[in-house]
Amino acid sequence: MAAVGVYLFRDLLVSVLGFPVIFPALGPLAVPVVGGLAVALLFVALAAIVPALRISRQEPAVSMRE
Repeated sequence: MAAVGVYLFRDLLVSVLGFPVIFPALGPLAVPVVGGLAVALLFVALAAIVPALRISRQEPAVSMRE
C-alpha cells in the first residue's frame, strides 16, 4: 500500500520534498507484488484446510464434547 501511495503521489513528493523519487516501472513492480499475493493466498488456504481436514476425520460426538 505504501508503494502504491508513493507511486501515485511521486510528482507531489518531488515538488514538496525537493529530491527525486526513483521508482521502477509498474510492469517489473507488479511481478513481485502478484507473486507475493499468490504465495500468501496459498499459505492462507493451507492454514485453513489442514485444521478442517483434521476435524472432519473425527467422530461428531467427540468433536462436540471437545
